[in-house]
Amino acid sequence: MKKLALFFVSFWVTVSAHAECDSYLKLPQENPRKAKLFQRDCEIQDRYGKVKSYFAEIGINVADLAEYRLLRFVDRTSYENARQIEMAPSFIYKPAPTTWEVWDSGIRSIFGDDDLSFVLFKTGGFESHGLGYDQLNFSNFNAVLLKNAKGDISRNHLAGIKDSNSTPGDYRHRGDGQVGWTAYNSGPKEQVPAAQESMREAQALWEASIGAKFSDVVEKYKGKNSTHASFAVNMTVSSRGNDKYFVGFASSDMVPAQISWLNSFVKANIELYRAGKPVMPPIEFSALVQKWLVTIHPFSDGNGRTSRAAQDVILANFKMPYAPGGDLQNDVLETFDRYVDQTYYVIETMVRRLENCAEEYRQKKEKPSYGCRTVQSLERKHPWSDKFKNLDEANPSFFQQGQIKAPKINLPK
Repeated sequence: MKKLALFFVSFWVTVSAHAECDSYLKLPQENPRKAKLFQRDCEIQDRYGKVKSYFAEIGINVADLAEYRLLRFVDRTSYENARQIEMAPSFIYKPAPTTWEVWDSGIRSIFGDDDLSFVLFKTGGFESHGLGYDQLNFSNFNAVLLKNAKGDISRNHLAGIKDSNSTPGDYRHRGDGQVGWTAYNSGPKEQVPAAQESMREAQALWEASIGAKFSDVVEKYKGKNSTHASFAVNMTVSSRGNDKYFVGFASSDMVPAQISWLNSFVKANIELYRAGKPVMPPIEFSALVQKWLVTIHPFSDGNGRTSRAAQDVILANFKMPYAPGGDLQNDVLETFDRYVDQTYYVIETMVRRLENCAEEYRQKKEKPSYGCRTVQSLERKHPWSDKFKNLDEANPSFFQQGQIKAPKINLPK
């Protein structure tokens, strides 16, 4: 049976080498790296479409498969730990279960029925001749994603903390100054400049591809402060003594301009797709938007979720699977090309797991594996052993206490 499953996976991979994907992914690209990325997008779109179609034929929306939902939200180490003992997802997404509930209900309220045309393109996808890219409203995403099914808003509100600056959908106040975090090692001292330089390099390549300066593009789309427009967010790193460093995101007074630059970039790329002249494949495009948005960090809360929602909208409109955000947590400090490589790797890994799930259903297994059951069935009460009966849901250190050995997860270099 195991050999059959392996054959099934290899069959999908072989077929994908001659993928039937949308025509825009087959357009010739002069840059060798871009050409390879477009080819990978073509294969991923083809494989994902087949998996989605198979499950649709047997009355299952692939978005409801636990494998797909858990790999999207949960980091791979926690997922593998939980899989070993078939632990419910509310225990493995930390901090659980509140953040899981808020994120899951919020994301479903935006992406109901997988019909995203009203969010980004209104109708007809990117091939529509009407406007619609202006509907990618980051503030609206932020407001929705910080609500749970009961309408409670913001992580601070849910925790009973009064915070006048945590209103969902509002950009940081100008008086807030610069926000960030404290790193307890010197890593960011080198990582931040490298990450920012990689974004400038991505900008130079994009400008060369379209034959125009980014500042001119921002001016065309009526962005703010266009003469200083840049893909890089001008993050800072300052010493706090004893090998501690403060990593600062974009200053609050620059947030409106930064967002207008990002919006201009999104609009320009959609126009290029509509004109049949794409210069960035969808997965790379979505990764850049996500990395850029979370690096601006424009909101008081929910920046990570909001950036992933924007990425998901782009991917879904291009018939691509969602990105497994749980495995892509180093978005701010990573160099752009490496972050893109990681994004492709985890998406391809997730698609392969979905193909395995499809094979399990083909075999009509009485009990599908942990990852292929619905989340609802995973959330049912289990006859926990004494070891887990009194587990504190809010304890984030459970897997760090040595009760379960965490598997090592290696991403490509």
